[in-house]
Amino acid sequence: MANKDLRIWIGEIEAAGELQLVTGAGCEEEIGGIVDIYQRRMGNPAVLFDDIPGYPKGFRVLSNLL
Repeated sequence: MANKDLRIWIGEIEAAGELQLVTGAGCEEEIGGIVDIYQRRMGNPAVLFDDIPGYPKGFRVLSNLL
C-alpha cells in the first residue's frame, strides 16, 4: 500500500535508522556536495536537509531516496 503522505514515509525511514538529518547546509554548494558524496556508495541512508539558510522554516530537501 502506498503512503498517503511523504511525511509518513520520512517518519518510517527515520524510525528504521535509514535517514540522515543535516541542518544549516547552504543550497548553493553544500547540499550538492553532500548529495554527491552520499550517492557514490550504495546503502547510504536518505538525507534530509532542514533549516536551509535563506529559506523559510519548513522548506526542506530530501535526497538519496532510492
